[in-house]
Amino acid sequence: MEKIKHAKAYNIYNNLVKDNRIDGYFYNKYIAELLELKQFIGIDIFYFIYIILDKKYLKTALIGNRKKHRIRNEATRYTSKKHIKEFIFGMHGYYCLKCGSKSNITLDHIIPIIRGGCNSTDNLQPLCQSCNSSKGSKIIDYRGEQP
Repeated sequence: MEKIKHAKAYNIYNNLVKDNRIDGYFYNKYIAELLELKQFIGIDIFYFIYIILDKKYLKTALIGNRKKHRIRNEATRYTSKKHIKEFIFGMHGYYCLKCGSKSNITLDHIIPIIRGGCNSTDNLQPLCQSCNSSKGSKIIDYRGEQP
């Protein structure tokens, strides 16, 4: 029985060595398996594997955050271009399509970039900062509505 437990711990270790990235599901799965094996494999082996697992998971999370920031920066660069703003404001007017405000107007992605939207004029609408912030990452198209 003890050999089987050591073999399971060894399999977890091998999987960690092979996997470059560990997402939340696998992280939780490996932790649960390790906790079950903890009394059989010894505290030293447990912490050795746990530290490797933790480092890989943190590295994956960091890569994911960098990718999100890069995508967001690209979206900001696109919406801040003068000709893009002029086109959208020329098409819809220089006011918020939700509340009608004419101050602090920004360009909003109807389908947020983080949810698969794209940087195109078909995916943009003018909203004030307040309405844009309250919309968050929801998919709402105000172009057909009048305030």
